Amino acid sequence: MSCPRRCQKFNVVVISVEKFFAAAENLPACVIIGVKNFLRVIHMQDEKNYYSEQRELLRDAFAEIGRKTELILTVGQLLMENGADTTQIVRDMKRVAAYMGIPAEKFHLHIMFTTLMLNISDEHHSHTSFRKCPKHGVNMQTISAISRLTWRAMSEHYTLDEFKGELQAIAKRPRNYPHWLTILSAGTGCGAFGTLFGCDFNAAIYTTIAAVIGKILQIQCAERFGINPYISMTFAAFSAVSVADLMHLLPTSTPWHPMIAASLFLVPGIPIINAFSDMLNTYLIGGVARLLHTLVIVGATSFGIVFAIGMSSFDPFIGLAPLSESNYLLFAVAAAIGAAMPSIFANRSLTRMSKDKQEKLLNEIYETDLKD
Repeated sequence: MSCPRRCQKFNVVVISVEKFFAAAENLPACVIIGVKNFLRVIHMQDEKNYYSEQRELLRDAFAEIGRKTELILTVGQLLMENGADTTQIVRDMKRVAAYMGIPAEKFHLHIMFTTLMLNISDEHHSHTSFRKCPKHGVNMQTISAISRLTWRAMSEHYTLDEFKGELQAIAKRPRNYPHWLTILSAGTGCGAFGTLFGCDFNAAIYTTIAAVIGKILQIQCAERFGINPYISMTFAAFSAVSVADLMHLLPTSTPWHPMIAASLFLVPGIPIINAFSDMLNTYLIGGVARLLHTLVIVGATSFGIVFAIGMSSFDPFIGLAPLSESNYLLFAVAAAIGAAMPSIFANRSLTRMSKDKQEKLLNEIYETDLKD
């Protein structure tokens, strides 16, 4: 657990004093040792007072209530923007509130797809805060890290400074997988599904290439040029299917299968799961909003596919065989690859960040706070 901000400030003071002593001349060693010991005593007393104050803050529900609500809403925002369902968001936010000494009967939360509304009130106080959640993606690593942090904060009695530092570290943590691996996994997954649909090895390679091109275009449109994410999906679907159409000119016995599988990386699996999860758990407004979000994704993708087919020489595939004459081992391998690749999309954590890296990232955050 890293030192709180006040301890970091004290370390800066100690370093400054040591530099002064190093620059000074003819100072007795006993004087230097005495001053350093005096500073250590002050530091120990200051740290004791600090943790005593923090414990009092966590006992009083309305002590530094603005800061507490900001941290609670930050937890909710990170969960919402990274693909958690409403049940988990409510559960983790309530857990953070309990850690901060806010009783359940004083905690009032309303969650919508793009807005979090939080009220903490009793007979004499009322504090209300809102937080917008404009982005919606999938990052299971962030969701898992926040859940572990909330339990750790309760069991290890974190101060608010320590909780904020670790929360910022989670928000700034880089993704497990770089863009090139995400792009490659999109293509490989589509190629594997193409194999399950009955294409030969050459067509599976062509499907992979088409999907990779579509994924690159989606990332460039959304992240580099700031294009609407739904329109980016339309462009991605159009480019993937258009490139797959050109692949029928290359050697393969199943020339049209790539057009069927090249855009499967755009299937909104987690959003539709969250939509039905919310509705089944009686969060109807959030569930319907998530379902509409999913339907817009499907519509945008379908528009790109249909437009690409309309511009191609694609023949009706009603006569295409659903399976090729291949062995079951090949299908098993293709199914395993097709199931594994989406885990890279969701950025699931296969290995936890090492303690050294966590400590380094937390220290960088504290140093930034000190500069501010």
